[in-house]
Amino acid sequence: MEEIDTNRLSANRHDEFQNINHQATETANITIKSALLINGGAAVAVLSLLASFISKDKDMSAVVSATAPALLYFAWGVAISVVALALAYFTHYANLIRINHENTKYRTLADWGKRLVHTVAAIFALIPILCFVLGAYQMKEVVTAHKSLSRTETRLSLTALTKFLCQNVLPCKPKSN
Repeated sequence: MEEIDTNRLSANRHDEFQNINHQATETANITIKSALLINGGAAVAVLSLLASFISKDKDMSAVVSATAPALLYFAWGVAISVVALALAYFTHYANLIRINHENTKYRTLADWGKRLVHTVAAIFALIPILCFVLGAYQMKEVVTAHKSLSRTETRLSLTALTKFLCQNVLPCKPKSN
C-alpha cells in the first residue's frame, strides 16, 4: 500500500486555494470596474439624449427634470463603484494585517476587521448595479412618456441605425423600405 504524502497534498491544496482566491479577486475587480464604466457610460448617453432633445425643441424643461433622477442614479453608481474599489483595496490591506498578526493577540481583531471590510465591499460592489437598473428604468419611463418619440420616428431612427451599421461596421445589406 502506498503512503500518502500529506505535505505534498497540503501544498497542492494551498496552491489550489491561492489560484481560486486570485481568480475570485480578479473577477470582483472586473465586476466593480464594469459597474463604474456602465454607470458612467449611461450618464454620458443620457446627457447626449438630452442634447439631442434640446436641439430639436428648446422648451424641454419637463424632459430635463424627468431625466434628473436617472442621472442621479448613474452618478451614485459611479461614486459607489469608486468606494467599492477603495474597499476592495482595504480588504486586501486588512488581509495583510491579519497575516502579519498570525500569532499575536490581535489575530481575532484582525480576522473580524477583514470580514467586516470584505462584507461591506461586497455590498458596495452590488449597489452600483442596482443604481444602473433603476436609472435605466427611469430613462425608459422618460423616453416612453416623451411625445416627440412616436413609433414612426423610432422606426425611422432604427432604419437609419441599420443603414449606418451596414455601411460602416457590418458586412450586410440593409432592407430598403
